[in-house]
Amino acid sequence: MRFLKKLGRLILKLLLLAGFGFGLYCLLFGLNGIYGDGSSLEENVYKFAASTISSISSYIPVSSEGQMISDDETASLHDSGISAAVGDFEAEFYPYYSTLSEKGKEVYKKAYANAAEYSQSFLVTNGATTKEAQRAVEALFNDHPEIFWLETKYSYLYTEKGICVQVALNYNMSAEEIAQAKPKFEAAVQEVLSGALGLASNYDREKYVHDYIAKNTDYDVNERLCQSAYSALVLHRSVCAGYSRAFQCVMTRLGIPTYYVIGYSNGSHAWNIVKLDDGYYNVDVTWDDSWPVSYAYFNRTDADISETHSRDDVSNYLPACNATAYRNLEHSFGQGLFGGLNEKPSAREETPLPRPEPPEIITGDDVLPDDNPVVIVGNGQQPNDPDDSGENVQEPEPVPNSPEDNWGYDPNPWAPEGGFNGTGEGGIIIIN
Repeated sequence: MRFLKKLGRLILKLLLLAGFGFGLYCLLFGLNGIYGDGSSLEENVYKFAASTISSISSYIPVSSEGQMISDDETASLHDSGISAAVGDFEAEFYPYYSTLSEKGKEVYKKAYANAAEYSQSFLVTNGATTKEAQRAVEALFNDHPEIFWLETKYSYLYTEKGICVQVALNYNMSAEEIAQAKPKFEAAVQEVLSGALGLASNYDREKYVHDYIAKNTDYDVNERLCQSAYSALVLHRSVCAGYSRAFQCVMTRLGIPTYYVIGYSNGSHAWNIVKLDDGYYNVDVTWDDSWPVSYAYFNRTDADISETHSRDDVSNYLPACNATAYRNLEHSFGQGLFGGLNEKPSAREETPLPRPEPPEIITGDDVLPDDNPVVIVGNGQQPNDPDDSGENVQEPEPVPNSPEDNWGYDPNPWAPEGGFNGTGEGGIIIIN
């Protein structure tokens, strides 16, 4: 049935193209192609097909609603009792975390801990601004596809001075439903991992995951959980957000740095960035979901996709994609869009990296080892005050304002002046 659906979608796309009479005339009679760039029939047909697909890429951005409250109301708020995650999130695997200010990182860690425990609200006690808190929750969503129950919309309370005092998360399932869904999700992830882990190189593993998701997922804007990795891996029905988050989740479990990218492609859209041994590539599994599976948007440079994809907001701080060793290694309909096939690099076995372990979640009753460099934030404890005495508190280093007037993230120290410019130049380089 899935095969017939994908075949039908491909036929529909081609039939839609047939309606462009003048375009077909130009293509058939050599009038320099519709795009005026000498493109071949295959190239121009695929460009039309891709633009048709992209017009229904139903990505829903993270959004929030804020409410201002008085100081008296602030004093009556209650915390969840769940403290911030202890440890750090590696920039190699959690890039959005690395863009936050220090206060934003504290909010991120507490939001992570509360989401992991299905707690809906928690206090923000470190003086983070509303913008810092907003960036933190958005970063959490972008970095953690395994928290598939986290909704894209949340709310927060703030004071008249613009200081966030509480965040309330929303979930797409009840706590009981999440508990039942987690084993199904883990089983689905393991099914993909079992086929990928036996392959010799990270490129082969990447291709396997790409193909698995494209072959086993139907594009369905009506799926209620379509913004989650769960929709693609368990329900096999999703949209661009679900495709991308499923790909990110499995690739991260393989130890291959993979990021969730938000931007535009004839509307709001999501895709991925993957790091292989020679650098970074763009991968859009949604656009490659056809029968047979396409590789037209598999391992692409920024220049390759500049006409169809553009990053938005904090995704501009992700690494530039300029690597080429694993570009154009697979042939499919539409591949001529980016030139001929390359020869595959010399085969070399690569041992998968260990799965990055997220920071530990602790409660206020747990005891930290003396040498732990990170402190609990929450339950009224002061940052960098190990004995909670209020004495000898070490003030954190001040964080400079970002170019966006302290919108909650630091100007990334790895980004050249001007940041990512969409041409394949600039952008950050993630340092181990």
